[in-house]
Amino acid sequence: QAEKALTEDQKSQIATLNAQLAALRRQLQSLQEALEAAEAKDKEQNAQIENLSQRLNAALARKVQELQEVRSRFFEALRTALAGRTDVKVVGDRFVLGSDVLFGSCSAALSEAGKLEL
Repeated sequence: QAEKALTEDQKSQIATLNAQLAALRRQLQSLQEALEAAEAKDKEQNAQIENLSQRLNAALARKVQELQEVRSRFFEALRTALAGRTDVKVVGDRFVLGSDVLFGSCSAALSEAGKLEL
């Protein structure tokens, strides 16, 4: 029976181990709660990023549309202004000037008449 009975030292060790186990469980619970809070915050931030990304894309699309409209109006006004000119051809969204209008024969420098044309 003496062998079956726990000594005071063994009982003390068991109590210490139980206390350590309880402390580890509390620490694990605390870490689990911190992880859950971090995951919730991460999910919220990802939703916020997605929302901001969608808003940015919509704003960029509006700006692109606005710039295309301005460009279209500009080219239309330029086409109208150059409508009577035979030395300027409109090809799509480009305006083609003959090199003889801008440069003298065998010259890489812009002529005075070319400067006036531009």
